[in-house]
Order: sequence, then structure tokens, then C-alpha cells
Amino acid sequence: EIYDEYMADRIWPGTRALAQAHLDAGQKVWLVTAAPVETATIIARRLGLTGALGTVAESVGGVYTGR
Repeated sequence: EIYDEYMADRIWPGTRALAQAHLDAGQKVWLVTAAPVETATIIARRLGLTGALGTVAESVGGVYTGR
């Protein structure tokens, strides 16, 4: 998977620890980014976060329109 190969090592250990501390305290932790929501969702799931918000691209018939 692309996350495992290219992204996992780029997330700072302190960021992981801080997110986990909030989760352990029972708080919701969301990833909010300008990256595509599909990518954000994968990252959030891998980090065990509550969810993700990202850019939603328009698609017609399964093809992205660029909007």
C-alpha cells in the first residue's frame, strides 16, 4: 500500500504520541488536510484516529473532472 511505502515513516513520532495521548484520554482526534479525502481517510485509519476531513474532488462516471 502507498501509505506503508511512502507515508508511514514521514509522520513525526511526537505527532503520533500526541494524537494517541488525546485518544487515550477519550477525546476525538481528526485529521484535517487539503489532501484528497481518500488519502486522508487512509492515514487516519492507519493512525487509529476518529476520522478525516479532506478535499472532495468532483467525479462523473468514476472519472475525476478536475473540480
